[in-house]
Amino acid sequence: MICPVCGYDNLKGAKFCQKCGSKLNNYANLRNVNTYSQTNKSNQSKNNNVLIIAVTVIIIALILAGTFLFMTDSISLPFGNNENQVVNITQSDDSGSNSDSNQAAKSSETTKSSQSTDSDNVVYNALKVNTATFYLDGNPNTGITTTINVGKEHTGESMGVMTTFSRDGSNMNSPSSYEYCIVNDEGNIVFTDYTPIPKYPDYCVIGISYNNQAYRYACDMGKHKGSQTSVPREI
Repeated sequence: MICPVCGYDNLKGAKFCQKCGSKLNNYANLRNVNTYSQTNKSNQSKNNNVLIIAVTVIIIALILAGTFLFMTDSISLPFGNNENQVVNITQSDDSGSNSDSNQAAKSSETTKSSQSTDSDNVVYNALKVNTATFYLDGNPNTGITTTINVGKEHTGESMGVMTTFSRDGSNMNSPSSYEYCIVNDEGNIVFTDYTPIPKYPDYCVIGISYNNQAYRYACDMGKHKGSQTSVPREI
């Protein structure tokens, strides 16, 4: 035990310094008090650290729990029964799948309908003139009768017709409007232009109005009377 007065190192448990005679009890008590105080402070510091760690862990746990609950609420359905949730989710998926299927089916039907309509339009709008037969009796006042074959598939349909005749590049008549005729059972349109034509033409342009579309066909003719047949060329 070290003397606080002279610094002599006395035997342990001595009450007085063997060198200077100073009393050692107070110093020993002071050391014990200081030691206890330091020990107590150390324990308190440890306890404070443990408390801080515990509070931090609790706060982190609360934050994680709140985040989990928020995420669960955001994806859960407004039903209290888990089975109902599963059923409703399944039904919703099925409904979505059915909706997608229905939309795909409608889209496919629309496409098919559009393709069918386009195809129908192509077939319906197409007009092929197979032959044109002209009859001239030699009398300029009786006109020229033209028999136009468009096919039996058009039987009963109405078509507008006009014929423009020319000779050596000069027009011999000037029709201004279509005359509508019905296609007969043989697929023919029989049309007579009564414009007086004093000479035999060598060329004819046939105009046909059908299904809101206008068609024009060119035919070569012989400069003679009687009946003659030509294969029209679309122009």
